[in-house]
Amino acid sequence: MRACWTRSALLVLIPALLSCGAAPERPAAGSPPATARTSPSATAKPAPSVTASSSAFCLDLDTFNVALVIYASTVGKAVEGEPVDFKEARRLAGIIADYGEAMEGSVPPDIADAFHNQVKAVRKSSSRLSTRSRVVELVDPMYNDKAVAARKALSAYECV
Repeated sequence: MRACWTRSALLVLIPALLSCGAAPERPAAGSPPATARTSPSATAKPAPSVTASSSAFCLDLDTFNVALVIYASTVGKAVEGEPVDFKEARRLAGIIADYGEAMEGSVPPDIADAFHNQVKAVRKSSSRLSTRSRVVELVDPMYNDKAVAARKALSAYECV
């Protein structure tokens, strides 16, 4: 079980760390430091504006996608007749809901349908997390054709 948590943590942390940006540029050997090459007025940068690449949507997309995959695989166990960890599935659904809420205001129009489809699918599936639910009721919202296409679109989406 410990290995599973470690693997899950790595799945969440690696994309988050990679999305933080590249290492700072180092000057080429023999070139003067950056401060000597530019004037003080050239080093002053305007206040950053919110762009698509720095929006809440783009900053959280990798984590959102990882949570979607983990949730889908958690409820997907029911298809194979394996026991579903309802507590873990509810926790993941809560994470997805929190991220979805934070991302909602900055969803680019070209991916909005896929995003909203996935949030809706997780809500529908998680509302059926019960031992009394039929497998299809739990799994179908996450694995129907529309949901799978939306998950693929979100996974392939590149913020610019």
